[in-house]
Amino acid sequence: MYEGLTKKQEAKLSLAANRDRRAVKPYENFAVAVTAQEVEAVTINADVESCGLHVSSGTSKNGISAIQAAWCCARSPS
Repeated sequence: MYEGLTKKQEAKLSLAANRDRRAVKPYENFAVAVTAQEVEAVTINADVESCGLHVSSGTSKNGISAIQAAWCCARSPS
């Protein structure tokens, strides 16, 4: 954290830190959530695997890449 910066200096620092950073993809967030053993992600992963499938970052045989849709379904009330 920096103190005593002008708004212009803060904006320049923000641009320097974030301009060339790529967005984190849903699959990457999901994989990290599974590794962190977040209940929702682990449950989704187990459900997908119980069907003989796997969560995938792209198209692959028996792969599910619609992880945002799976997360939405898991979060919606029954």
